[in-house]
Amino acid sequence: MSSIPAVLSEEWLPDKLLVRSDKLELLKKLVEKSRCVYVFGPRGVGKSLTCKFLVMSYPFDRALYVRCMGGLGQSIRHALLEKLEVGRRPLFEVIANNFSLIVIDDLNNLYNYRKALYFLQSLYNFNVDRHLAVVLVSTWSFEQFQRDICPPEVFSRYYFAPVGFGVYSVDELVTILKQRVEKAFESYEEGALKFIAAKTLRLGGDVRLALRILQNSWVALKQLKLDVAEKAWYLEKKRYWRDEVLLSLDGHTALLLWLIARYANGQGKVLTNALYRRYEEVCKELGVAPLYEERLHYCLSKLERLGYIARSVLSLGRQGGRQSEITLLFDEPSIIVEAGEDLKWSNVLF
Repeated sequence: MSSIPAVLSEEWLPDKLLVRSDKLELLKKLVEKSRCVYVFGPRGVGKSLTCKFLVMSYPFDRALYVRCMGGLGQSIRHALLEKLEVGRRPLFEVIANNFSLIVIDDLNNLYNYRKALYFLQSLYNFNVDRHLAVVLVSTWSFEQFQRDICPPEVFSRYYFAPVGFGVYSVDELVTILKQRVEKAFESYEEGALKFIAAKTLRLGGDVRLALRILQNSWVALKQLKLDVAEKAWYLEKKRYWRDEVLLSLDGHTALLLWLIARYANGQGKVLTNALYRRYEEVCKELGVAPLYEERLHYCLSKLERLGYIARSVLSLGRQGGRQSEITLLFDEPSIIVEAGEDLKWSNVLF
């Protein structure tokens, strides 16, 4: 089987930046004034790609792009050392003599981000007269970054200008995907592109999700047809709920979501008492201690905040008392059920 075209990979860099040209121009204006910038927004909305174009547009190769990887030992300093050939020279000196702009991407990947950000304080002190512009990129909101993430003494020195990226619209996603599809596929249907864009938006609008659907479609036929896109979407959606949901939910909260989908009635509703009974039964089968009801209430609150469910209070009379009715906010509960059946819940809960 031939390999998937590079144009369908996340790392592929197009010749022209689509949709985000206005953000690129704004970033250029800010860094030209030696302003430091904080770029934020959800995953897969063009932050990294736009910043790469910013670096490429900078004169005389005086811009540097580094990406922070996860791990206990990772820091901004480590990311820079892996990118630069420092030798015996001090890192700050290499930066000061060679760069006017540094873009630090995926800041949210760092385990000890506050400690890592103190590195910027030392960098500022060394470059105070050299007009070095710094662009930080992450998924944290600007308010969260300023209030909880960035140490006050670091923020006061850089005074980051916020530049937010929102989720793409369906039409914007179609435009972006078409740029790749026209290079990768022998032929394609416009309806298939719109279908993929609409479904991607349904799960948060992450372009990387759409790319995986395109990759599955290419492997299946090398022609993008609606029926192929539908099958590819089905496979990707199962993978999404199996893998992506567990990135934002702890094991017990994910189990509750799966049980809600499995035991909800035809209207996607289930009562809390029935849900808690099912939950305790599963925990007993797995040999896992169930959470107390107060903790389960917190788990449901988290699902509600993330938009997976809605809750309302029902009065069931003197005998039944008051219960919460849970409504699943997902149009195809069977996908959650099937994805959950693929999991080994004993590993997830321990």
